Amino acid sequence: MHKLFLLLLLLSSTAIGQTHNYVSPAGNNTNAGTLLQPWRTAQYALDHATPGCTIYLMGGTYRENLEMTVSGTASQPVTLTSYSGQAAVIDGTNTSGNHLLKISGKQNISVHHLEFANFSKNNACAILIDGNSAAVTISNNRIHDINFSANAAEPVLPGKSAHAIAVFGTDVASGITSVELSSNEIFSCRTGKGHAVEIAGDVENFIVRKNTIYSITNSGIAIIAYNGINADALRDRPKNGLIAMNTVSNCVSLPENAAGILVDGAMLCRIENNSLHENTVGIFVCCSTVGRAALSIHGRNNVIYRNNAAGIILGGNNYPAGCGALEECSMNCNTLFDNNLSIVAAEIVLGFTSNTTVNSNIIDGFSNMVLVKSEMNGNALKMNFNLYYTQSIPEFSWNGNSIFSFTAWQFITHADSSSFYGDPHMVSPSSANLHLEMHSPAIDRGDSLYVAMINEVDMDTMTRVQNGRVDIGADEYGTTVGITNPERSNASMYYELSGTDLIIHFSVPQLNNATVYLFDVTGKTIGAIEAKKGDASVKFSKLNLAGGIYFVAVNGATLKIVQ
Repeated sequence: MHKLFLLLLLLSSTAIGQTHNYVSPAGNNTNAGTLLQPWRTAQYALDHATPGCTIYLMGGTYRENLEMTVSGTASQPVTLTSYSGQAAVIDGTNTSGNHLLKISGKQNISVHHLEFANFSKNNACAILIDGNSAAVTISNNRIHDINFSANAAEPVLPGKSAHAIAVFGTDVASGITSVELSSNEIFSCRTGKGHAVEIAGDVENFIVRKNTIYSITNSGIAIIAYNGINADALRDRPKNGLIAMNTVSNCVSLPENAAGILVDGAMLCRIENNSLHENTVGIFVCCSTVGRAALSIHGRNNVIYRNNAAGIILGGNNYPAGCGALEECSMNCNTLFDNNLSIVAAEIVLGFTSNTTVNSNIIDGFSNMVLVKSEMNGNALKMNFNLYYTQSIPEFSWNGNSIFSFTAWQFITHADSSSFYGDPHMVSPSSANLHLEMHSPAIDRGDSLYVAMINEVDMDTMTRVQNGRVDIGADEYGTTVGITNPERSNASMYYELSGTDLIIHFSVPQLNNATVYLFDVTGKTIGAIEAKKGDASVKFSKLNLAGGIYFVAVNGATLKIVQ
């Protein structure tokens, strides 16, 4: 009897906070909310949720505007999902709100395996995360036909927008942290001035990974700063984000310069292992706000092909009067092929940049001749170890002057001294197979000082560096060891505050010389120090840091410091 009591007590204790509630279009809100007696509306289930609760939506259509009303905990999240094997659709037809699901100031929330569809009105948003939400995961959902207007012919004017997923850090005291958007399919949305996935305001430590996004009338993924989402201008900036392993295509709007991935004014972000094709622009990194800067944005191992205007755009062309700067950024080990289909730009377009690196990229224009278009001289632009090629006469543009040979480009710019021109010998580029053939000149010809990050992978999620030297482009030829779940990680660094000194320790001694940058929360550079080959630590001396948040960046890795 005593053992039976203990068993019943154990079973009851494990059930606490682990409620399963069920909803069906054929249910009734007077029911018990069980599998056999489901509730009728999803909002009723959300209103009765508790930490640890999983809400299962049975197959069918739910025409509701939903809002999360309770937070979970780290060990007991609140989950909203479809019942196994059934398709639940949150449908915006004839609903009155501006969002299909709103998560405002809530923590430890998971939303997955649902469909959000058919929502047409100005400022429509399928999933909105705002306030000071934290630890929110949106995964494996289908989102489509989210439009700024029901009229397909309505022109895109200022103030007209829609979003599939919006993460807006609006709280002036505490921002959004730890949001992950993964493995969602987002398509067929007319977003106007908005973007399919938009992260703006005070948002930190976010991941946008393994999503498939296509047929959008503006950018697929946009990380935006200084657009007034947060009333505190110093907090109005996303930072420390990973945008990885997404496939983004057919995001086209020439008036909007729609990009597969747009980063405007953000700070400390990595753009890695994405496939970007048939957009207006593949990757666009800039700062459209005068007097500000996009800071420490690093792109690696991306495959970028057949985009209409450009493969990559870095910086703006009307600095300083018309835009901000691009500082301490890089685009390394990417493969660009057959971009600039509209013949208005180039494979790579360079605006004003400062201390920016473009290294170890394959830049193959195919039949398009303009490979690089530099519109403004920046400060300390470093271009090297790149492989250029086109089947026509190569053209480079430097401050409005056309150059028709690679050697002339090297001479005039004093750049690309270790770069070269020639066929990269990819397997079948016309069929979008951009892997290297065994005799490709790109093999083992990348930056001799290139240091792979922890868990860094190539375009096939294989180990990045073989034979002691990185290959040029996104493909590492002959790799065999796969890492299928690369994470943004600070495990490579940790810090120590000692009096007025800040000491940065490396888990692995530096393999090559590298510059370690220290930024404050506004993105201002406080210090830069050289870490030499073999160093296990560096020290910023006599800083006298005021209380607050700071960031260290080196080789694309970032570390948050709280003083």
